Amino acid sequence: MADSILSMIHDISQLPNRNLLSVQQIRELEKQAISIQPGLMEQAGAASAHIISRMFGQRESILVIAGPGNNGGDAFVCARHLKGKGYAVYVLLYGQVGKLSEEAGLAYHLWNACGGEIHVEWPSFSPTLIVDGLFGIGLSRPLTADTTALIDKVNHSGSKVVSLDIPSGLDADSGMVKGVAVHADITITFIALKIGCYLNEGPGYSGKIVLAELQAPFILPIPKACLLDRENMVWPCPRNANSHKGLFGQVRVLGGAMRGAAYLVALAALRSGAGRAVIAWVDDASIDHDIFHPELIFTECLNLLSQGGVLVIGPGYGKTSSAIHLLSQVLDSDAVLLLDADALTLISADSRLQNALRRRQARTVLTPHPLEAARLLGCSTEAVLADRVTSAKKIAVNYGHPVVVKGAGSVIAVPSGQVWVSPWAIPLLSIPGSGDVLAGLIASFVAQKLDVEDALKLGVWVHGQSGGELQQNAGGAIGALASELTEAIRHILNRHERAG
Repeated sequence: MADSILSMIHDISQLPNRNLLSVQQIRELEKQAISIQPGLMEQAGAASAHIISRMFGQRESILVIAGPGNNGGDAFVCARHLKGKGYAVYVLLYGQVGKLSEEAGLAYHLWNACGGEIHVEWPSFSPTLIVDGLFGIGLSRPLTADTTALIDKVNHSGSKVVSLDIPSGLDADSGMVKGVAVHADITITFIALKIGCYLNEGPGYSGKIVLAELQAPFILPIPKACLLDRENMVWPCPRNANSHKGLFGQVRVLGGAMRGAAYLVALAALRSGAGRAVIAWVDDASIDHDIFHPELIFTECLNLLSQGGVLVIGPGYGKTSSAIHLLSQVLDSDAVLLLDADALTLISADSRLQNALRRRQARTVLTPHPLEAARLLGCSTEAVLADRVTSAKKIAVNYGHPVVVKGAGSVIAVPSGQVWVSPWAIPLLSIPGSGDVLAGLIASFVAQKLDVEDALKLGVWVHGQSGGELQQNAGGAIGALASELTEAIRHILNRHERAG
């Protein structure tokens, strides 16, 4: 049996299939499998025990917490297999035996039959490992005070924690926490990847994710989204000895009173390989300069609008009458556009600008954060966070252009309905100006002749990787500057170029 278990276990970093499924989709797959080939719970528990035995030593003292549902049944099976491998296993049952489901009840009786004991009190010893089988993907009710206290004990135990399927208390669809949730070091997830592990608060609670696909005749549905994969990225063409700046496109930035935002967009564009970066100001005809970055070009507003390349509008743009007038002109033009920040806020408040955006035939990208996404959709920020995948799809379809809804696990959607989720959830990327750097990155890749879809995916990927590397090198997320991200971006792109 060990060989068959091994064949269905994958480290997420090695996964060829990165489909993200919703709770409803997983439930439908479970029904399919159980009607044809029962035994998913036995497989899930056995696979979990196998993974734990490979990752942790025999000297571990293990506390297994079994909840009242099928997740608790998985926990009983896991405990039985761990006991069979020689581990000292203490099982804590949260709930009543009489209320266990039929399958979980069978798992409970098999645990008893192998000499296993059931406890209802926290152990007197300090376990080195806790297996969290409290709640699975079906949790919908608010947590009780007793449940909250139990999860708090887990989180403050100092033990390593392995969650089965999903950390208890984490919403498997939204990635939001239901008051309190288990902080897992490892999440062993079953059948397919759960989208909530990669969105919002999910990455901070899920730890390392290992997938046990289980062996059953599944007919996989169209995934709700796919996890971005570095191996499938399209990168700009390599540079040869006869290169010149004219080959690598131009990024134009129309800025406003908050000038630092425009600087960051332009700097990120140059650091990521754009041939030129040009800045102009909405309400100021003066030609500026930057003594620290003399490579940046400044021009008058009308000159900027008449030039080619990719035009970025929004970061630090402002909401003046001039800003609205220029935005209206640009939306009616054939310029290649990236719309962010203030530009999206202005569009969301003006039906004429919305219609102009929908009419656009030229390539256009939208990069809202959740509040700006909510404004574009006419809903609350909470509604966007509750389902960022659907929100991103609605924006892409309603406005007819690709979109990135930023945040932990940024969501990319295109009008055809395809969706990708970034695997990056980096605390450092919450710094001011991080979104401006992303805008410059994406614009740069479009300027370097990548398709918009490819530019979006690569921009989000490189942005996330740069944040991760900067955070690691700095020893944490505190005190980083957005301008430092651009230096990390340069190293990532050059490393890829050297690798060929």
